Amino acid sequence: MATKKSFRERLEDQRKELKKRGRKSEILFLKDGDVVRVRILNPGEDKEFIFEVTTFYLGGDIKNVYSPATFGLPCAFMEKYEELKASKVAADKKLAKKLSPRKKSFTLGVIYKDTKGKEIDDEATGEGGKLIQLGSASQAAEIIDYFLDVEDWGDFFDEDGGYDFKLKRVGAGKLDTEYSVSPCPKSKVARKWRGIFDLEERIKGIIPTYEETQELLEQWLSTGVDDDEEEEEAPRKRKPKSNRDV
Repeated sequence: MATKKSFRERLEDQRKELKKRGRKSEILFLKDGDVVRVRILNPGEDKEFIFEVTTFYLGGDIKNVYSPATFGLPCAFMEKYEELKASKVAADKKLAKKLSPRKKSFTLGVIYKDTKGKEIDDEATGEGGKLIQLGSASQAAEIIDYFLDVEDWGDFFDEDGGYDFKLKRVGAGKLDTEYSVSPCPKSKVARKWRGIFDLEERIKGIIPTYEETQELLEQWLSTGVDDDEEEEEAPRKRKPKSNRDV
């Protein structure tokens, strides 16, 4: 018979669940058919506006775990992965491949209610901007391409002459999903969103503690590993800029 949890234990469970839900609500994920207009916020001079996070994709209810190893901190998943990878047991090698860490690209931006850029979605954006998980490495690379294209596009942080992007996803499976990026006509950024916004600090806010990674690892291992489940992501072939329409 299961032991009834105390009030304090129930509060601890509630606190952990709220923290997990809070992290998820801070992030914009593109779903099949989404076209979202965003304005990337300025992280400061010579600061990265695309930030790579080490992740472990677990599927099920857990989905992505953003690893403390991103910042060189201990992570139970990374420790388990290294242990399994070093093992000579075939089953461990197979599990290590399933657990293999990946890199996810994030940026921080303002979300619009419409693709015409007429109105900012304050609720979706939040007070300090919305973390946006880019769908693929190529989508992140295209954004950097536009920034480096000083002749036609260049600095999208320019408060009076910068520009928005439309981010698009088509497909829901690993092999049939495509992501694209299209720049919008140059425009002024709303006064509220001028200035510097610390992307790295916002990333730190979605990183779990070591103890939380331990709990999630135990949960994942105890529920069994679904060998058939795959993350819904696939890289897309780069297209010439003239064809980047959404």
